[in-house]
Amino acid sequence: MPLRLAFESARSTLFTVGLVAKKRIFLEQAIWKTAPWQGSGLPPKTAQNELVDIMVGIPGYMQDTVEIQQGGAKDKQKKALLLARLKADLSTLFDWRWKWEAHNPNAAIEMEPGALPVGRRVCDFRLFRKVLWFRNFTQATEILLYNAVLLCLLGALWQFDPPAEVEVPAPTNSILKRPDEIFSLLEPAEEICRGFEYQLLNIDNSQDSTLFWLLPLGVASKVLEAEPEYGRWIQSMLDTSRVTRGYGSGMSEFAFGHYQFPHIGHARKRRMRDR
Repeated sequence: MPLRLAFESARSTLFTVGLVAKKRIFLEQAIWKTAPWQGSGLPPKTAQNELVDIMVGIPGYMQDTVEIQQGGAKDKQKKALLLARLKADLSTLFDWRWKWEAHNPNAAIEMEPGALPVGRRVCDFRLFRKVLWFRNFTQATEILLYNAVLLCLLGALWQFDPPAEVEVPAPTNSILKRPDEIFSLLEPAEEICRGFEYQLLNIDNSQDSTLFWLLPLGVASKVLEAEPEYGRWIQSMLDTSRVTRGYGSGMSEFAFGHYQFPHIGHARKRRMRDR
């Protein structure tokens, strides 16, 4: 078990190195997603482990994206392979989300700021009237990491295969967006910001890697960088804690700077969200 924990820690570190360098890492190979969990007496993978299995492929996708953009038309075969792998990973990710939903029913509720537990206070500037409140910190970490992986995969896919224009249906009553309720990069990015607010309010309960709850916000900030009100909200949240103060967008810009996420339309934006 200690060796497995050491492997999981090393996997996080190597992923970060690959992300910054925009170079694929050996951990994307199938054997590294199975062998460390084989053997009698070893606990099975956690939901977070399953997400990291998908996440370790992202540095390779970043490398392939740059190479295809530099190679032009001659890399048609490489582009087709990349798109196939991205779509396969998205399918796996959506399967994970549906399974997570079944195992974590009613994982989050929405609360008025004045109804929060004693000692919990939200920032003065925020974009949603209600606070997204999870049953526990681990659930929040898992759903934010899921959304971060989703943004990275969709961001890469839509550079080469933009989504068709669809009429966005009326909002549902779902607290957390399911796969069939994602119509742009805006929904996952907003859910990350709202979930991060919960994490800050409950930071003393965190037992998860700092990477896994700061990385999603970095991805969301990149997606929302052209939206000043979101940037102000994100920065105000970061500034409330000495743990996160100074994190800002610099780290995520360095890791995700070459991603050109499709423009987030203004049609569905509101000054103060109903929720």
